[in-house]
Amino acid sequence: MYKLIIVDDEEIVLNSIQKIFKMENYQFQIVGTFTNPLKALDQIEALSPHLIITDIKMPHMDGLEFSAKAKQLLPQSQIVVLSGHDDFVYAQTAIKLGISDYLLKPIRKKDFEAMLTAMHKKIEAELSSEEQLKTLTNAMLSNYSILKNKFFTMLMEHGDALDTTIQALYDQLGFCFANTNFILVKFVIDEIYVEDDYISIIEKLISEFKEHMQGYGFIEEFYTDEYLYFYMYDLNKENFLQENFLNKVRQYTEGKNNHGLKLLAGVSQLHSSMYNLFFAGSECDEFILTSGTNLNDNTPPMDNLFSVDSTTYFPYSEVESLFLSIFANDKAKLLSSIETILNLPTVSIYKDFMYSMAIIVMIRMYQLQDKYDSQNKHITRDLLKIERLKRLCPTTAHLRKLLVEKADALADLINSQSVLAPSKTILAAIQYIQNHFNENISLSTVAEHTHISKNYLCDLLKKELNITFIDYVTNLRIEKAKYYLSNTDMKMYEISATVGYNDYAYFSQIFKRHTGVSLSNYRKQH
Repeated sequence: MYKLIIVDDEEIVLNSIQKIFKMENYQFQIVGTFTNPLKALDQIEALSPHLIITDIKMPHMDGLEFSAKAKQLLPQSQIVVLSGHDDFVYAQTAIKLGISDYLLKPIRKKDFEAMLTAMHKKIEAELSSEEQLKTLTNAMLSNYSILKNKFFTMLMEHGDALDTTIQALYDQLGFCFANTNFILVKFVIDEIYVEDDYISIIEKLISEFKEHMQGYGFIEEFYTDEYLYFYMYDLNKENFLQENFLNKVRQYTEGKNNHGLKLLAGVSQLHSSMYNLFFAGSECDEFILTSGTNLNDNTPPMDNLFSVDSTTYFPYSEVESLFLSIFANDKAKLLSSIETILNLPTVSIYKDFMYSMAIIVMIRMYQLQDKYDSQNKHITRDLLKIERLKRLCPTTAHLRKLLVEKADALADLINSQSVLAPSKTILAAIQYIQNHFNENISLSTVAEHTHISKNYLCDLLKKELNITFIDYVTNLRIEKAKYYLSNTDMKMYEISATVGYNDYAYFSQIFKRHTGVSLSNYRKQH
């Protein structure tokens, strides 16, 4: 979302613009409206809008003087002026002063909408990758663990070796495993229900699993609000036995199941480049979705564990293009994307490569459809099996027809459903989290309070705040603990309980992992 302020001395104009135009449809969020340009200048640096819309004729200061001063404070901001027909030459002069555009009053709806679209494109084009990284780093991502989490989720979603943001994060985090082998282990965590603090349970799963898998190689964890991942890399091929590895994961899962914490787990094949992370994630999904409810009865899908070549091409951009066309309900682009995917050259080391590709695409469709309410499930579990798919689609033409049919149905489902304005929903969710962050709070409880689905809330947090629910709550707790350490004489175990952790020893570990210093040292330093 890009930030927008509006300056006009007529209240009726301000109210009409907000009432008529749904700014979120153009990826803008109104962060301030002003009838006095002097007051707007006082707050403009704090608000840092990407777009400023201002009238020309106003008391206290005219629109041109205001725009010139605003440009001095925020040279990157785009400015659009509103003028009457009598001010046409005046408005043209404004363009020469660095103002992006002007609109004549009375404002026509289609002209205003066209301006918003054009400004969105212009702002997006001018935000360099360096500025995006700066924004990424400053917006609650200064914490190492959050920055690491962002790196892995971006890598899994995009997997582009040329992506400058991914490369910058990789360098900033000090990683050195780009071309080392790895295996991905995935746990489904969004369906676990516990009486103890939910956030603490997730943190304990991370610590316990890493300890349980010691000896196989280096481990980095990352997570979304639905899944917990372990990226295990630099594995020793000589000492690595497939069955031993699976048994180790199975032992951990069974141990948790026996203690009432039911986990679903998936394991990828071994890959030799981090840019295959998307592929590894899809293998974990296939492992889970096609093999029953957990690891216990799985036949390991790792026939050639060390055979995946780092040069193997996976069509990341083509798959992303397909899902963008599904969200946009663009049927022509949807068909073109499927054609591109099915016309790729077959990779010889993969048996049934084209069917495997189709299954990976449909697994994503299967997960996406669950985010929307529908009586009909367009993609069912039985379609996520290669043998079943081969019987249904003996030729590429049959496979193309099936994928187009399912993608069309999913696009129509998404397009048919409307949701609450994201800004209002996310504000309600944030308010609830801030009031209850020190309780046993979970994504489900927040979603129930805000009257939306858990999956939609998860998507909103990612889109609006660029952060997971787990990280958001943990940061609130850590920041509150910092305040108590610096400004009160509370004992440390009292601070632990106050911010939501009943286990003081465990809280001290979390604090150090997220801040880099112990509780006592932080108090001494502050």
